[in-house]
Amino acid sequence: MSLIVVEGLIGCGKSTLSKALSERIPNSRLFEEPVESNPYLADFYKDKKRWGLEMQFWLFTRRYQMHREAIQHIWKTSCTCIFDRSLYGDAVFEKHLYLSGDITYAGHMNYRAFRDTILRAEGQLHPHKMIFLQVTPEECYRRIKEVRRRQCESEIPLEYLKGLNNLYQELNREMRELGTDVIEVDWEKYGDVDEIMKRLALSGDWEGWRK
Repeated sequence: MSLIVVEGLIGCGKSTLSKALSERIPNSRLFEEPVESNPYLADFYKDKKRWGLEMQFWLFTRRYQMHREAIQHIWKTSCTCIFDRSLYGDAVFEKHLYLSGDITYAGHMNYRAFRDTILRAEGQLHPHKMIFLQVTPEECYRRIKEVRRRQCESEIPLEYLKGLNNLYQELNREMRELGTDVIEVDWEKYGDVDEIMKRLALSGDWEGWRK
């Protein structure tokens, strides 16, 4: 059994990989990023100052609910749960909003206090593994424009992705300090899902993974 999270920039391909892993890991359960149910997303991209902090609290609360559901599922079934972005990666986006001036210092400290309280309570339940997809901001920008074509994301600037990329390096260090096995994978031209499965299998998680 294991709790695996897949992280990376917008447009990096994490949703596709998460689904592929869930199809290969026996009896696994996939927790998808709550994009379609997000009531703030469209308004957020139009006015980050107005909706940024409110959306981040909504996202963190929803991700926490999903995290708790996954832990209970693992305890009951001893099966693996896979997350398409996680409770932990959420902070990357909030901090970027703060550094960009879209969230005030007071709002940022409120979010951090809330997050720290939750993570202390869940300290023993952090992810076993985090797969981080390494894709340049420039390539993610191209995919957002040419591949994803999600209307609300069409105006995302390249500088926004560059800022997130820098903050993700901080998250990777934080997760290692928590004891999570961080697997960084070059996904610039996508990659081989079976190779990732082999790396996971080497740790003894699944001796007989299926293609």
